[in-house]
Amino acid sequence: MPATSRRSSSPDAGLSALAYYLPPKTVTLEALARAGKVRSSKQQLRDFGFRKVRLAERSSAYDIAEKTVARLLRGARISPEDVDVLLYASALPETAPSRDLMDLFRYPATQLQYRFGMSRANVIGVAQAGCVSFLGAIRLAADMIAAEPGVRRVLCVSSDVLPLPAHREVLYNLISDGGCAAMVERGSSVNRIVAYSQVTKGFYWDSKTKGEEIIASYFPTARFVIGEALEKAGLRFSDIKLVIPHNVNRKSWDILLKLFNAPPSQFFGRNIALKGHTIAADNIINLQDACRRGLIKRGDYLLLFTFGFGAHWACMILRH
Repeated sequence: MPATSRRSSSPDAGLSALAYYLPPKTVTLEALARAGKVRSSKQQLRDFGFRKVRLAERSSAYDIAEKTVARLLRGARISPEDVDVLLYASALPETAPSRDLMDLFRYPATQLQYRFGMSRANVIGVAQAGCVSFLGAIRLAADMIAAEPGVRRVLCVSSDVLPLPAHREVLYNLISDGGCAAMVERGSSVNRIVAYSQVTKGFYWDSKTKGEEIIASYFPTARFVIGEALEKAGLRFSDIKLVIPHNVNRKSWDILLKLFNAPPSQFFGRNIALKGHTIAADNIINLQDACRRGLIKRGDYLLLFTFGFGAHWACMILRH
């Protein structure tokens, strides 16, 4: 039984549909090392759980977002005209393709609205929260549903692609290109949002020069944010059926799970090796894959945790 009867004041909303898209191009850790795309040794990155990543090659972040939205709408059989709000979450900044000033005002979010005929949907962009951007978008979607009776469905979309010349390692993590989407719906019968907690520490705004300090602060802050979300939900960690992680290296998760005395069976970590760290999309990719593998049943509590540069820590608890 939960530790207390306390519950957060979360709205009656949940993730009624999920989708993700990863580009087909797969590159192994060994190939990345030969191409000079990683900074750490191959053995060190293997020890952290990484084996391969996905590369978008010539596809843009918009291309991936479009494929992701198409999958969600097709799989959920939802008409685009039934979407009330489109929330586009981007962890990486958009760049203008030319020197033309007007290119700065071309937005993938409004392009998606037009492409799919979401004629009723208001469009909002969410950014500057790194890998936390997508969970933050879900939070905003749930809050909009709670505050506005006319809002029933909010489509959250995220897509990020690293520039082709870029390294694929960031602070001992291998980065994949990819995107995800979730329909946040009033009265959803699955994946009901139970609680959310987030901490932002602006001291780490310049991640390039604060790497060692971020690593030092990561675990105590993560423990606090997870503990706060559990308290809001009125749950113990032992009440959680499955931890749905970001795909930051496996050793960091081994440490974090020990802080909560969590057994390996409580953690869905297989995608760290298979799919790498897809920036803001990890939690949704892992949630959908865990569902497909039959690891989750109705009524199970799920804990989604992620960290983003800037620096942000976030935890969301769902009831499947």
